[in-house]
Amino acid sequence: MSRVHDLQRENRRLQSAIGAIHDHLHADRVNEAHEACECALSGGSATQPNLTESDGARVMTFAAAFNELAERHRVNACWVGLIPSATVPNAVSIQIGGVVEACQIVEAQLRGRASTYMGEHKP
Repeated sequence: MSRVHDLQRENRRLQSAIGAIHDHLHADRVNEAHEACECALSGGSATQPNLTESDGARVMTFAAAFNELAERHRVNACWVGLIPSATVPNAVSIQIGGVVEACQIVEAQLRGRASTYMGEHKP
């Protein structure tokens, strides 16, 4: 295996772990975030449920690029990704990213309990 390939694999592993930690923190699961961090630091694999390490890394790469674009154009925007589930056949993992206020509206809409009025969502 080449050094470049090893570095790319390590980058995917760490991006996936960051995605899992990020997901835990948004859900107020600090202990799980801490465990995922320790796992990643020790060389283990930490990923979001239902995502492969590669898909977790791809989601984080996309999210970073999307956030940069939204910030550059000063828009309140979010994205919804349907990523094939790694654990459930014929199912998807719904991933939401972008400006927090916009994400909160979309997530609440998906759960059937939200207004699209931005004033209800305080930063």
